[in-house]
Amino acid sequence: MRLEAAPPLTNPLTNPQQTIKKALDPQEPLPISPFTGKRASEGREGGGDKGTPYTMQTRYKHILLPLLLLCSAPGLLCAQTPAMNLRLSANESGTTRDYVAREYIILGNGFRYAAIPGQHFTARIDKTVTVTLPDGTKVEPDGTMVKTDGTQIKPDGTVIAPDGTETKPDGMIFKPNGTIVRPDGKVVPNVSRIIPEAWYKTVPVLADQPNGRYQWKDFSSNNVPLVKYVANGAGAGYTVGRDSIMYYNFNPALDLSAGNTSKEIIINRSNLAQATVIGVWGPKKEETNPDKFVFALNGRRNESVVFTKSHIYASAESGKPVLPYGNDTVKNLLSIPNSNTTDKKAREGALRIASFYKYTMPNTALWGEATKATLSLGSSFVSANTNNTSTFSADINGLGGFNGYTPELLVFPRVLSPIELDIFESYLAIKYGISLDKSYLSGTGGLIWDCKSNAMFNNRITGYGREDLLELDQKRATTSYQEAPYYSDSYGSYDTGSSYDLSSRHRLLVVENQPGSAMNDGQYVLFGDNGKPITATGDSISGFTTMQRKWLVAATRTCTSRIELSYFDSLATDFAGHTNNAYLLVDTTGTGAFNAGCFQQYLAAGPDIARSKIIFNNVQWAANKQNYFTFGFKSGSMVHKKDPEPEENELAGTSRIAVYYKDRGDMSNVTVMLQLSKPSASVLVMYDLLGKPVYRKELPESKEAQYVDIKFPATGVYIIKATTNQGGLSTKVTCNAGH
Repeated sequence: MRLEAAPPLTNPLTNPQQTIKKALDPQEPLPISPFTGKRASEGREGGGDKGTPYTMQTRYKHILLPLLLLCSAPGLLCAQTPAMNLRLSANESGTTRDYVAREYIILGNGFRYAAIPGQHFTARIDKTVTVTLPDGTKVEPDGTMVKTDGTQIKPDGTVIAPDGTETKPDGMIFKPNGTIVRPDGKVVPNVSRIIPEAWYKTVPVLADQPNGRYQWKDFSSNNVPLVKYVANGAGAGYTVGRDSIMYYNFNPALDLSAGNTSKEIIINRSNLAQATVIGVWGPKKEETNPDKFVFALNGRRNESVVFTKSHIYASAESGKPVLPYGNDTVKNLLSIPNSNTTDKKAREGALRIASFYKYTMPNTALWGEATKATLSLGSSFVSANTNNTSTFSADINGLGGFNGYTPELLVFPRVLSPIELDIFESYLAIKYGISLDKSYLSGTGGLIWDCKSNAMFNNRITGYGREDLLELDQKRATTSYQEAPYYSDSYGSYDTGSSYDLSSRHRLLVVENQPGSAMNDGQYVLFGDNGKPITATGDSISGFTTMQRKWLVAATRTCTSRIELSYFDSLATDFAGHTNNAYLLVDTTGTGAFNAGCFQQYLAAGPDIARSKIIFNNVQWAANKQNYFTFGFKSGSMVHKKDPEPEENELAGTSRIAVYYKDRGDMSNVTVMLQLSKPSASVLVMYDLLGKPVYRKELPESKEAQYVDIKFPATGVYIIKATTNQGGLSTKVTCNAGH
């Protein structure tokens, strides 16, 4: 804000006070304040006859000064000492006044400024200035407070010491040396400091076209492309269509084997003499058992290696023997999660994480060595590949290539520590629905699934969560270890080949973050089951017939989930007749005993008929406790007939049910009228001819006729039944949608 008396020689008015009055004339349109809804001139008092000083007053406490006054001066002057906020309530007349505040300036009762020639009054809000508080603390424009000793306090509460140590509001301490001190005192690595040479993820070529073409994109800072092999120079990039993509736990996986053409990753900043390679490998149906070439790592001359599904081949020059890395303690890409299992079990757990590392002595030559490496994959092994820097045994020449999907691959220029490896493998397992046989760690090394204490539930472990350090934002989860016959090598996690579709009917269980229940950084919901059958012949729990299988949920925060249970085909078929009266039972006592009065009951929200799913909403999990859940229905509750027919009128008196078509041109919409002779609460259910309920509505007790609008899901014959505690009424209805 600025008021300035114009010099008499240049002012067209004879009196400087008239200049001020002109600037404040209420007839001049001024901006409307978004806070008061009034023009800036409203609420002012003052005036001035000729020769009388102009006095300003305000009726409002907080006013944004850019909206206060119009000024005729060409520029504004900065105050010498900006403040966070100011309150002006005295006579400021007579001398020049310059005020700057970060937040607001209050013009209180008693404020007065009378302009005289050559003097001015300026007051403004400037969000970009740095403010010094009385104790010497500086407040930066972004809200950061800098103490006199150099300590910074960020707006989110993070404290940064002069040596660079960051203490987060949750107690996590990030050290400059690349480690993290957790609140429990444990020191773990900071994965944001573990920089990969290459980090490939499967993503759409165009981010807004998930049904278009896909590629491997390098998310490391090096941005190394994946290219097709050519003998000289760099080949073309490699992309595939949506039909060559498999979705594991709602994340895409690229088929690198298409065309049996070698694909190359050419790294120019390291020869990977020390390296860790972590990848996710999902074989196709016919590729479960045979040994196959996975990748060749070439860097320092004569020290290359070839990695297959069951062996590691060192170069012929190294003189090292072939290493069969799969045995009872070390799992290879052919092994199965537990010994003495069948081929079915092998297919269930065929999606694997394979972590390979190598270490050779550093080169100490005066002139160093070349810093180039090549990773070859996606085809049969070709000994004549010009990127090979070593020779290999004739046993693997022409070995067939891995035939399957590879969603993600990370290459590090050093050997990761065990805890670093666990962090990255846990991240991949959660993202792709892979069940590990060890504990899961968060990005900061925190324990989020304890395989020892959860030993009875280490089956089909999966979950969702958010980890900003690893760019993970998983919002829903299903296992990629689905049982027969819906193996993940043939059935993806979407219901169709569209990435816009809902979750697949071929997945028994899908758990997702309830919309509106946001997950913050470092928060997870993980779950695994007890491995028992999915038939509803378990123990009766407080009148519920329950599924034998139970799940354990480990949540790092109190949150809610939306859960889908599939009764498609051979899945939870015992619940097909209970789609509207099924319950999800949750025991949060930590015992899993489901004792009477010690568990919560969640009634199904209803079925998704098209996908054969039962939906449960707003299921709550307790933080840092063992939450157990299973599914059940009330013993003796109705199991629907395969071919229901209209029943006789079981209600006495003049009770009746009638159906009226809303539009004879479109017989898919009807109004159902229910009139009961005696007032009673009732339930209105519509069944298809297979006996599955497709609509359900509870009606209150009423003396009057009640009307319900129903839209048929498809053309066909339906039974509409109303049930009360005295009996039922039903009628058969034909829907011929659109005719």
